[in-house]
Amino acid sequence: MTQHKILYCWFKKGSTTARKYIEEGIINGFLAAGHEVETWDGVHIQSLEKILNDFQPDVFLGHVRNQPGYNPALWITNACFGVLQRYKNTHGLKVALETHPDSITMFNLLDISMSIVEKNKPFHYQARPGLPAEEKLVNTKFVDLILHAFTDKVNNYGFRWWVERVPVMSWPLAADSTVYVESQDDVEQDIDISFVGGWWPSKGLQLDKYMKPMMEEFGDRLHIYGTGWPYGSRGYLPDNEVGHIFASSKINICLHELPFVQHHPTHVSERIFKVGMVGGFAISDNNPCILEYFDISREVIISHSPEDMIESCNYYLKYESERKEIANNFRERVKTDHTYIHRVNSLLERLF
Repeated sequence: MTQHKILYCWFKKGSTTARKYIEEGIINGFLAAGHEVETWDGVHIQSLEKILNDFQPDVFLGHVRNQPGYNPALWITNACFGVLQRYKNTHGLKVALETHPDSITMFNLLDISMSIVEKNKPFHYQARPGLPAEEKLVNTKFVDLILHAFTDKVNNYGFRWWVERVPVMSWPLAADSTVYVESQDDVEQDIDISFVGGWWPSKGLQLDKYMKPMMEEFGDRLHIYGTGWPYGSRGYLPDNEVGHIFASSKINICLHELPFVQHHPTHVSERIFKVGMVGGFAISDNNPCILEYFDISREVIISHSPEDMIESCNYYLKYESERKEIANNFRERVKTDHTYIHRVNSLLERLF
């Protein structure tokens, strides 16, 4: 295996959002696969020049757009770009950049209710692709590969502008196998049902739909962890305890924001891969993208309504042997196909 040197540009250094865990998982994936990694904040040119001079990376992994507002990343629009471009021209640097979909086009073509889009303005009303900074990436032949965390079925309606100009690769989320090392076999499963995740208004549209009936049905047997909840949460769960909760829960609930539980597969959250990594049992809402990665009924259980989820929970709490068999199948699938080691290997294979 060829060892590579990766310069990773943070999406938003210091972020405490879900993106933090994704980025840490990617970096850990490179390290676990035997590569070297240096990180850069995407802002300071002096630190960039020092990394290029001392570390001499052969891969630059960054982002086209950053929050807030999903505007072009600063490094593209300031002097840092010139430094990176000169280094690429002299050292043969390979460049892979993650970006977001053309959401309005995607949702219109998929006939996803615009009332749902209205609830998600910060993400879904971003500017259309083809901004001057993006044109510059293409015209200078700086970017070798565009990445996105959606299924490749989204390419031609969510990333069409890029597909017509640059190679595009689906690069889904995954499990960090260096962090989620605990197994359901190592702990007592003393929690009947759990959900781990924060609440915010747009996400609450789906969380409330499922969690409120679940709370009425199961009461204290349902443990909710996360920040921002206006009801029911046991509070913030430290990073080093999340895997333990997944492993010690008989049932882990996985829910997605409303745009991702429509008729067409688009995107699946990182949570479901984490649950599988520790051998947890998962019941998810009806996100069709799960079918892209898992064998439903054999590895993951899908619920089509809150009533269906309650019925499934009652059934699998009763039939432990079935639950454990499905959880074991789930873990084997994640370990075989869906860790960040798999993701970084697939990226490097495409670049080289």
